[in-house]
Amino acid sequence: MNENQQCSECGKVQEISSFPRKKNGHPARQSYCKTCSRRMTSEKSYSKVKQAYEEKQLSKQTQNACLSCKAPLIGYMLNRKYCQSCKKEIRKVWKKRDYTKNRTAYLHYYKVNSIEVNGKNRIREQRRRAEVTDRYVTKLLREKHGFTSEQLREHPQIVEVKRLILKIKRACRTSQNSGTA
Repeated sequence: MNENQQCSECGKVQEISSFPRKKNGHPARQSYCKTCSRRMTSEKSYSKVKQAYEEKQLSKQTQNACLSCKAPLIGYMLNRKYCQSCKKEIRKVWKKRDYTKNRTAYLHYYKVNSIEVNGKNRIREQRRRAEVTDRYVTKLLREKHGFTSEQLREHPQIVEVKRLILKIKRACRTSQNSGTA
């Protein structure tokens, strides 16, 4: 029962025993012969070692200077690639790029699923109103009473007072409705 198989790497036809078995005890054989398999494994490990070496060399070259502006890195920034100001600029660029990408994706999704999105938003707003959440109360205070977000952040007790007022009004309304019926 001498079966032969052709190596997909070198193209030689060899006995089935010269092909390693697949992993996890699978009875089938791999498509590469053992010599090609060893060579490919060593090339992969060599490329990983080479990449790590190159990264280490790059970090040594830039260890004390920013990659962008070449300013000296000092203190806690010694092992970093960029100084604080360059890092902020890079983040701004990334944030702007991600925002535009995400916005276009959202607009496309909304165009396709607008009925579903509006329904979910309506349900979410009803839940917030029923549970008198912080978001609902702050929205009321901003829209109806003219408070700013900064004022509400500085004085969180305003939100709590408004929440209590809403709950009391609702309780009075339900007690009046149940008393007259």
